[in-house]
Amino acid sequence: MVLAILAIIFFQGYWLLKSFSEERQTLNIRSNILFRESIFESQAARFAIDTSGAVNITNRVDAIAPGISQISLGGVSGAAVYAQVGQPFGSFYATDLLTDDQGRVVVDSASGMPQINPELVYKGNYQPKFIASWGTNLRYKGLSFNMLFDTKQGGVFFSRTKDIMDFTGVAKETEQRDETVYPNSVYLSTDGQYIQNETPYDPYLYYTGVIPSGQHIIDASYVKLRELSLTYQLPEKLVTRTFLGSASLGIYGNNLFIWTSKQNMYSDPEMNSGGNTNLQAFDFSSRMSLRNYGIRLAVTF
Repeated sequence: MVLAILAIIFFQGYWLLKSFSEERQTLNIRSNILFRESIFESQAARFAIDTSGAVNITNRVDAIAPGISQISLGGVSGAAVYAQVGQPFGSFYATDLLTDDQGRVVVDSASGMPQINPELVYKGNYQPKFIASWGTNLRYKGLSFNMLFDTKQGGVFFSRTKDIMDFTGVAKETEQRDETVYPNSVYLSTDGQYIQNETPYDPYLYYTGVIPSGQHIIDASYVKLRELSLTYQLPEKLVTRTFLGSASLGIYGNNLFIWTSKQNMYSDPEMNSGGNTNLQAFDFSSRMSLRNYGIRLAVTF
């Protein structure tokens, strides 16, 4: 268990987290395999998972200050990240749809339009449940092949990209343009009972003026092909005839592919508008991650 003191900017002063605990297990594996005299493979893997108990949290805010149980770390209209006592650091609270105790969306009985919960709703936190990576380096004579995958599973983030795509009607979930009944919805009758809803709503009005910020907080899980390279080391017998000590030529690529959850068709979860602050996991019109390629020539004298 690690106890830490974290400074959080709050207006023009500072609040200090009185205590903050974290438990995590990390497994590192490295293997070197000689298949034949000239074929060599080196593999490295890293796996980290939280061990914080049944609620599967990576860490927990134990105390802030006397009389203080929650501090906002910042956010956007309708969605913010908090340090909340008893919950993971970086908890999302947002305006969201009103639901009954069975998780069904409550709509207006006359218009069929989903209703907004008057209270902020907990939407998860930006801490991943686990992180892992796997890489390999294959060498055959003068050729070297490198590959690295990494992943983060769990956690959520706010996608402004999804927000804009919903508003402009280009997101996949806005394909239904005709009035229809909101899925799994009910309305509250005059006798206080929830009745299955059969009244269609207007999707245009919903996506342009009703949908709450909580609907744009989505799964941050991903798998990335982070690095890929192929390098050829020139034989010594060729290099010694020149003024060079050694020479190699290779091609490489970074951020080549990303696989995200079905819920996330919008953004790279690593995009973050908060910079190096406590406010993380906000894609708010940030520059997209770039796939890049190159040719590398390395020489020594």
